[in-house]
Amino acid sequence: MDDILFTCAGTSDPVRGNRDGGILHIMRYYHPKRVYLFLSQQIADLEAQDHRFEKTFQHMQEYCAAHGVVYQPELIIHNSGLDDVSKIDLVEEPLLEYFTSAAVENPNCRILLNLSSGTPQMKTLMQFLAVDSPYHVLGVQVDGPQKKKGEKDPPRTIECITSTMSWKQIMMMSRIVCRKANGATERLSRKCLPSNISAIAISC
Repeated sequence: MDDILFTCAGTSDPVRGNRDGGILHIMRYYHPKRVYLFLSQQIADLEAQDHRFEKTFQHMQEYCAAHGVVYQPELIIHNSGLDDVSKIDLVEEPLLEYFTSAAVENPNCRILLNLSSGTPQMKTLMQFLAVDSPYHVLGVQVDGPQKKKGEKDPPRTIECITSTMSWKQIMMMSRIVCRKANGATERLSRKCLPSNISAIAISC
């Protein structure tokens, strides 16, 4: 099954301080065939000024081709036109609409959800999608570049089979997603989870 990536973007994307942002880190590990980018007006203005995402994708494609790697991801940018993305009520409808359109366009793909890019309000909505979506999704949490220990590690992931969840449960799940395990992989038993979650795994 092919993967696509659905993601918001922040000022740390696509790169910051000569390090990959969350979007590029997920792409390097999972190789999604398409990337659906949801931008605030601020990030869209920056893209219009310096074409940071367009140039990064072009460089990636050229680099892969030069090294015999067959990977040519498609970038699909959506400018939400939102000036204030600090209010979750304003972000929710356009983000969910764009997510649904991406899911419908790719019925046979797994949807990777970047839980690490964008404003806190965007991340909260992405976490909601990761635990309560009718589509085949995988939420991915990426460590910040300041954590040198994680530089060579794969992104942390959470994959759930859920029914309807309350916001209280979703926020509890958000804390579980961000918890770092000591070992390579931690599997949580069902007794640790809300009754309507069938399975959950965190890879660290």
